[in-house]
Amino acid sequence: MNFTTKQVSATLTVAEILSAARKEQGVDLEKIEKFLKINKKYLRALEDGRYDILPSLIYTKNFAKTYGEYLGLDTEHLGELIEKELGIVNQLSPQRDQPIEPEYLQSKILLTPKMIRYGLAITLALTCLGYLSWQVNAIFSSPRLSLTEPQPDLITQQNSITVIGDTLPEIDLLINNQTVLTDPAGHFTVALDLQTGLNTITVSAKKKHSQPSILTRQVLYQPIEVIEGTAPENPAKPEL
Repeated sequence: MNFTTKQVSATLTVAEILSAARKEQGVDLEKIEKFLKINKKYLRALEDGRYDILPSLIYTKNFAKTYGEYLGLDTEHLGELIEKELGIVNQLSPQRDQPIEPEYLQSKILLTPKMIRYGLAITLALTCLGYLSWQVNAIFSSPRLSLTEPQPDLITQQNSITVIGDTLPEIDLLINNQTVLTDPAGHFTVALDLQTGLNTITVSAKKKHSQPSILTRQVLYQPIEVIEGTAPENPAKPEL
């Protein structure tokens, strides 16, 4: 935009000069607001002479000069007038010296269609990445495995026990290196014979590409010793 300088009348106030120049040029405040990046309410305040709602004096001077330059006015003369008017305002209202951060400088987050598209794309990418990570983890992580029986460090006088447990269906399940089948829900029940003394039971569950889950149980089998020639306890009574 090319600016042409116009003389400022000394008989008019800054507000009257700015308002008249804008109306003469037929420009609305919305257009000036977008071009100068100055909030429309501050431009309106300059045209109304409402210095009380404008930011600090230094911003008011800069706004007036910038606005005057946009309208092609003599900014030097306009600056002198605004200095005089602000001097009067400052004497009447000393508190105006306290700076107020102008609204157009305050940090704002404006949601635009472009930002929304980027946000949706990022959200979709993160969702896909999370799902892929979950799938990879599901493939390579060790399957769950639990044993209900036998209890840890079991001592028994029975020569067999039952191994009862739960895992995922359709996996490779081994008990002491022997393949064991599970039901459709992943439950398994297997009877094992025991050797006299300490028996180690190792249960391993493994998916195709995963590390195995392994549980062990120690079972001590101590059979009842029967001494030859001794009468059993609680002998049966002879029939009469």
